[in-house]
Amino acid sequence: CAECVKCGRSGEKAKGEIMFNTQLEKDISSIFLNLREFAEQIDLDGQEVPAVVEDLELSPDNSREGVSFEGRTLYLHAVCLQYEYVPHKSCLLNGEVWYVLESSVELGLAIVKLYREKA
Repeated sequence: CAECVKCGRSGEKAKGEIMFNTQLEKDISSIFLNLREFAEQIDLDGQEVPAVVEDLELSPDNSREGVSFEGRTLYLHAVCLQYEYVPHKSCLLNGEVWYVLESSVELGLAIVKLYREKA
């Protein structure tokens, strides 16, 4: 394929990687982000989407005494993102304001790390 020529890999290896990636993307949808398996329905900026939500351990802010943070990591279909989640942009998670720490997309899976000050 054209991509193999660019990277110098053999066509056979690249086809195998494509098949593997395709299967992995299917597994992400059918198992990992399945509401009956690992995912839960969340409201992200007014849109109901299936996602896996994990607590995110954050370090305290030593420059501001008494301030601590809590965090969440969201795993969801990249196509569910309404816009680019860039650092420090605010968003609503289940009706509460959070801020983006970082985000990335891998094999169609968006990984969005959020934070907010603890009350």
